[in-house]
Amino acid sequence: MALVAAVIVWRAAAIALALWDYNTGVFYERPWFRYDAIAAGCLLALVKRRAAPAAVLPIVALLLTCWCTYGETLSRPLYITGQTILAAALLWAVVHGPAGVRSAFSLRWLRWFGDISYSLYLWQQIFLVTHVAASWVIGFILALCIATLSHYWVELPFIGYGRKLTQRLSHSVRAVVS
Repeated sequence: MALVAAVIVWRAAAIALALWDYNTGVFYERPWFRYDAIAAGCLLALVKRRAAPAAVLPIVALLLTCWCTYGETLSRPLYITGQTILAAALLWAVVHGPAGVRSAFSLRWLRWFGDISYSLYLWQQIFLVTHVAASWVIGFILALCIATLSHYWVELPFIGYGRKLTQRLSHSVRAVVS
C-alpha cells in the first residue's frame, strides 16, 4: 500500500510541477508512473470474495465513463489515479457481481478477446497510436489480426514449452529428493 501511495504522490507531483510534458504520454508509458495500476490488480486478487451488490456495477461504470470523459479537464494530477481506482472497482463488480453479469462476460467471443488481450496490448501501439493505418478501424483490424497470429504462433507455443519444462524440472526435483 505504501508503494501504491508513493507512486500516486510521485505521479501527481510530477504532473502538477510539469517535470515532463504531459502531452507526450510519458505518464502513461513509463513504468515508474504506472506501478499503481499493477498493484491495484494485485490488491484485487487479495480482496475477500464478497458478492458485489447489483447496483455497484452500473454506478461504477457510469463514474468511470464520466471520469474518463471529463476527469482530465478537472484534475490532470489525479486523472490516471481516478481511472485506475475506478477500473479496479469495475473489474471487482464484474467478477463478483450478479450471475447474469458474469454470464454475459463469459460469452465465448469475449473470452477469446481475453485470450488474445495481451498480444493485442503489445501490438495495438503500432497500429493505433502511431497511425500506421489510414483509419482507426483499419488499425484496429490490423492489430487484431497480428495479435491473433502472435497469440497462436508465439504465446501458446512458449506457454506449452514452459509447462513441459516445469514438469521436467518438477520430476527432476522429485527424483533428487527421493
